Amino acid sequence: MAKKRTQKKAARRTKALRSEVIHISPAKAKKWLEKQPPKVNGVEAHNRHISASVVTRYGRDMKNLQWEVNGESIKFDEDGYLLDGQHRLMACVEARAAFDSLVQWNVPRDTFDTIDIGYTRTSGQIFGMQGIPSGNVVGAVCRLIFKHQATKGNLPAGTHINPTVREQEQVYAKHPDVVDSVRAVAKCRHILSGTRAAFLHWLFARKDRDMADLFFDALVTGSSLGPRDPILHLRNRLLEARIMKNRMDINYLFAIAIKAWNYTRSGKKVQVLTYKSTEKFPKVE
Repeated sequence: MAKKRTQKKAARRTKALRSEVIHISPAKAKKWLEKQPPKVNGVEAHNRHISASVVTRYGRDMKNLQWEVNGESIKFDEDGYLLDGQHRLMACVEARAAFDSLVQWNVPRDTFDTIDIGYTRTSGQIFGMQGIPSGNVVGAVCRLIFKHQATKGNLPAGTHINPTVREQEQVYAKHPDVVDSVRAVAKCRHILSGTRAAFLHWLFARKDRDMADLFFDALVTGSSLGPRDPILHLRNRLLEARIMKNRMDINYLFAIAIKAWNYTRSGKKVQVLTYKSTEKFPKVE
């Protein structure tokens, strides 16, 4: 029996690996998705669990004509079953957008466990390779900017929005001044993470760059701040969270920071700085 299985495997391996670039329509993608291998004891023989967020991200790139042939392939095994590429094909179907991809046939089924054991490059890594300083922080800020723009400033609504690397590159192409904001908040790290500080600085600088610089300088040093100064209240909340090692909810943090900025711009003094989830998320003024 073992000998027959070995002979069968060897026979499949005699099929030559074949590959070509193909324009894949939603109809073709749907047909290929049906090429699933028989289940073994009720379990899929291969192919990974589907991530809805990945399908959505891929679909956006395809719909926006941002999907590129990069050497990654859709793979079929020696018996014609789909081995790798479910997310891409499902994205094509759901987005109703065709795309080009390298396709390989006769990939040995027993190599499945070696597929995608590496990792996808992040936007930060790509920015770093392009010589953009502080690439990881810039990439993270671009993710926040994408969410901010996608929700029209209502950040709590963007919790599950995850931009693709291509979308983050587009954000940077439109807003290269992100790098300036990263530099401007370099001294904030003892009070606020570089990514969050740079994102807030970028938001505020859209309204008034000089004032944004002064706002963060005061936030860092705490000098010349009166007891009712909104920047002092923000500083105290952030320092308290750091000292007590309390993880402040990111939307709460952004909300009180934006409120402190708005109060500062209008010259308003405050007794307390807070934000309730029942409130409308503040817009930068």
